[in-house]
Parts: sequence; C-alpha cells; structure tokens
Amino acid sequence: MKVEQLIVLLLVISLVLAGVNTFIAINLSGSFEKLHQGLSELSKAVAGAYTVTPPSTVTPTAEVLPSEIRIGVIVPLTGPNAYNGFLMSRGALVAEKAINQMGGVLGRPVKVIIEDETPTAEGAVLAAEKLITVDKVVGIVGFYKSFTTKAVMESVISKYGVPLFTAGWSDALTAAHNKYVFRAGPLISGQIDQWVEFIEWLAKKTGRKRFAAYSENTDYGVEFQSAVVKKLKEHGIVEVVVDLYHDYLATDFTTDLIKIKEAKPEIFWTATVSSNVMTMIKQADAIGLKKEVIMLAVADGFYYTDEYKKVVGESGDLVIVTSFHKAGTIYTEWTPIMDQIYKELGFGEDIEFYITLQVCQDVLLLAQAINKAGSINPDKIVKALETYEFMSPWGKIKFMMEPTGPYYHQWIPSMLFLQFQGLQLKVVYPPELAETELVLPS
Repeated sequence: MKVEQLIVLLLVISLVLAGVNTFIAINLSGSFEKLHQGLSELSKAVAGAYTVTPPSTVTPTAEVLPSEIRIGVIVPLTGPNAYNGFLMSRGALVAEKAINQMGGVLGRPVKVIIEDETPTAEGAVLAAEKLITVDKVVGIVGFYKSFTTKAVMESVISKYGVPLFTAGWSDALTAAHNKYVFRAGPLISGQIDQWVEFIEWLAKKTGRKRFAAYSENTDYGVEFQSAVVKKLKEHGIVEVVVDLYHDYLATDFTTDLIKIKEAKPEIFWTATVSSNVMTMIKQADAIGLKKEVIMLAVADGFYYTDEYKKVVGESGDLVIVTSFHKAGTIYTEWTPIMDQIYKELGFGEDIEFYITLQVCQDVLLLAQAINKAGSINPDKIVKALETYEFMSPWGKIKFMMEPTGPYYHQWIPSMLFLQFQGLQLKVVYPPELAETELVLPS
C-alpha cells in the first residue's frame, strides 16, 4: 500500500471514530439531561418544591444578585391582633424552609424578615419603609388589616414600586388597581353574596327572621356590613332590626349589646377582629342575649379551637363562623408537604388556620414569580405574576385582571360555614359539604 493511500485510510478511520464518539456524547448528554430533569421533579415532590423550573436553570441577565433574597413580612405582633400575627408568622417560616430546601431563589437562599404591623397605620408604614430601605426586601407579604395595607400602598409602595401581597379583605385594596398590589385570598365582595345566601337559607330553615348587624367602624367593617344589610333589605326575606357599629379598639360592648337585646333579634351577625368577637360572645352570654339568637361571626381567627376554648369557654358553643381552610384538607399536592414542614418546625400536626396558609402561599408565590422572571426587578416580578398560573398549597392560582373593580390582581378561595358543636367545628353549610345538621340555641 502506498503512503498516500495509508494516510487516506487513517483519515477515514479517524473521522468514523470521531463520529461515533460524537454520537455517544450527544446521547449520553441527553440521557444525563433527562436524568437531571427527573431528579429535579422528584426532589420537588419530596422536598417541597415551588416552581416548575429548577432554580439552578434560570439565570438573570445583566443583574447582580444579593447574597440572599429577602422577603418582608408585616404582621401584627402587638395589639389586639397579635395572636393572628403569630399565626401569620408561622406561615412565612414554613415557606422559607420549603424554598430553601429546593435551593432557594435564583440559586440564592431566601430569608423572611418579620416586622410588626402595629395597631396603627403609621406603625405599618414605618415597618414597610424599614424593610425596603434598610433590609432591601424584594417584596412584602402579610397585612392583617385593610387600613394598614391602604396606608402602605399609598405612601410606600407607590413610592418604591415593590410587590405587595395583602391578607386584608377590603375591596378598595385591589379596586385601586395599584400595579404592585396583589391578593390571593378573601375579599369582602367575594363573601357578601355567600353570607347573604346563608343568612336567608338560615331564616327559611329556622323561621328566625329578625336580624341584627353589629360590626367594627373601620373600612373593613363598614364596607362589609353596609353591603350585607343593603342586599338583605332588597331581598326582604329577613327583617333588619339593628344596624349598628362599634369602635375598633373597644373592649366593652355591654351597653350596645343591651340595646341590641331590647330589639329582640333572632339572628346576630358581626364583622370584627377575633379579640372583639371573643369578648362580645362572653358579654352577650352574660346578659342573656346569646341564648336568644343564632350568633354569626365573620372574624377570622378566634375559631382556632384551642385558643377559642381557653378564652371563651362554654359561652362559645353554637356560634357559626366562616372558614377558608379546615385542618387536614388537601387542596393540592403541596398541601401535605407544607403540613409536614409545619410539623417539623414544631408548630403542630397540620396548618390549622387559613391565615397561616395564606402567608405561606404568598411567600411561595413571590418566589415562583422571581424564578419565572429570572430577576428581582419589581416590574419583571409583577409581569410574571400577571402572566403565569402558579401552584400553591391552597390551590392553583391565576390572578384575575378585570379592567375595573376589585377583581384585579385577585384570586379567591372557597368558603365554608362551620358551627361550634361541643366546641368542635363542624361544617353545616353548604348542604353538599355539610358534616352535620345545624343546632339551634334553646
């Protein structure tokens, strides 16, 4: 064989071998990529994942990230709503652990920084200013009261442009169409029709039609009660005999309750904070009003059973409340994962209160949106929140974007009506979900 032919033969063999190696490399690469994806999906299911895209695969462009991603949490740690703030804080800590188990956000660990909402708008504003300017948070969640949310929206969020999630119920919060404000939870208009329907069902079922309304004199209380009373009067099924408000910071309702008793109501309804409801129940029982009425309460916290039993005792039996969560209910595959982390943190067996679940969810939503955006830029986070559907332990969430009204940056959970029977909560409405029959006071 000539030298030239040998060289050509060697070249052909080299090319063939190179092709084989390339083929093997490509196929092995594809296999490893599939394996990586499969492990990512598995780890998400086991470790408490929060996004479809693994954090390590998303890289922000032309953006320097901090060493940790900070999310602010503003909840009441002092004042009459401190117990609810305690429950809300737990939700933030559950979400923080869940996110960090999956490698954080954009490859960075997440840290929640909790500040006191205080009973005043001024206190909430100071907390928000501190979180944004000192702690450099990328977003804020929490806010038990609507008026504190409103103050922060108007004086802080509009100034700095930081995404905010609120647990406040006032329609005005999302009706303002602030670009940076979201709510994945209850709002008043989403509950009014359900409350009116239930009250009218109750009147027809029991024959008790004299109705008394007595709520706090805040944006939340006035907005809620005025709408319910208006619809009840329009429908004419019940007779509204009391339409009265109390001071938000009041601690003694006896004088008003005596006046209400004189009007001889058969159904008593209140929309106020949990501490007020518990005091009101005891005082209504003390003057003999409670045994004369079916007592309904909108307030969202006092039905946390152990606390309710301790504070109200036997006076609290037969009160009917609403709930957006009952412990042990599984809404998505993420619910038991968050329940497990809740247990690991020493908080209890399952997440027991919806406000805990909502704050947990809101931190998870912010984390998912940052990953989807590939950035901590506020406008990019907002765009992601508006664009994508997100998973949460409370349901699959796609924010509404109505051009007018409160259904903007809004998602609404379902509502249950529960009655304390032997101081245990039982679902009594809607009928298709009822665990037991309604029990009337004797």
